[in-house]
Amino acid sequence: MSRYDRARRLWVSAAALVCALGMAGWVIAGPSGGGHALRAGTRPSPRPRRDATGRVESRPAGRSHVPPGTIKLSLADCLGRALRNHPDFVATELPVGEDDRAVPCLALAWATPPKDAPRAAAAREALMRRRVNHVLCETTEAYWALTGALEKQRILEKAARDAKTRAEHAKVRAEGGLVADSAARFVAGIAQERASELSVATEAVHAATDRLKLLMNDPRLQVTSAERVLPTTSPVAHAVRVDLSDQLRLARRNAAPAPDTSSAGADRKRAGRLACAVKAAVRQIRHASDRMRIEARCEKDFAKCAEALRLGEKLIGVRSIAGLNQLSLVEEHLTCARLRLLEARADYNLGLCRLDRASGTLHRSHGLRVKLKP
Repeated sequence: MSRYDRARRLWVSAAALVCALGMAGWVIAGPSGGGHALRAGTRPSPRPRRDATGRVESRPAGRSHVPPGTIKLSLADCLGRALRNHPDFVATELPVGEDDRAVPCLALAWATPPKDAPRAAAAREALMRRRVNHVLCETTEAYWALTGALEKQRILEKAARDAKTRAEHAKVRAEGGLVADSAARFVAGIAQERASELSVATEAVHAATDRLKLLMNDPRLQVTSAERVLPTTSPVAHAVRVDLSDQLRLARRNAAPAPDTSSAGADRKRAGRLACAVKAAVRQIRHASDRMRIEARCEKDFAKCAEALRLGEKLIGVRSIAGLNQLSLVEEHLTCARLRLLEARADYNLGLCRLDRASGTLHRSHGLRVKLKP
């Protein structure tokens, strides 16, 4: 065997070893051998501090991840503010019973009874329930819109930051002659596109914040104020089975009673509108749940592919136009899959909100109890 053949075999063996280590994750066991692993190029996470009794010490009160000028609000807080500050209602805090100690309760009465309010007590209560559900549904939709806008902004911030880093690396490689100028320009165009999308997402966050402030109508949190709202209630991320027949029965039970002068045709039309609203909400929930399942699988597959390509670039380097473009395209597909999953979750939670509105149960959801006094 010649010296060239031996050197060639040694090079092939080394390349195979590098690829095997890359596929294995390049995991290096810690000195204790007790399961602590360190990925190449990263630092070990610091161990939590413990006091003399062995308990984990909490973070100092001065450290906070909430930026200045930001107020944290849960969905129940926003719904309560929207009802307390609504001009049509007078809200009174009720003492919370022993069975619902952690759930706030509001008693609502008309500030000025509407002129078209019926005389029957059941009909007046049904009218007030519809008004309350309309306010709560609008506030809930605005809350989920702000939550989705903030999550989209976070995804695009990371995508724009990664695209900018790839563009800078591609520019350096193009100057060194490692890749062609066309590949560097392609990556730079993707970075500019993500920066533009991030600007649009930031404007959407401001618009969603202003809409939520307007619906809450809180004098301490006006639309003209510079305070930002940070939602603390997470939307439903996993699909829940919804039975159409159960929701239809619930909607009929909570529906407004028919007036004494109504005809049989008017009753059938009213029941038909109610059934259409419930069916539309259930179809939206089922369609969104299917999209959530598909997009979650796509995100997982693209994330694995992007991780393998980044690891290969770190170990052996990307020296071709095809490799650089492939990594950029996979990163783009991963970002698009995350955005589509976010949209599917938003549609799912919007469908749940519309289903609660159609069935008349929204005022008993989201940790807020409402007692009507028509």
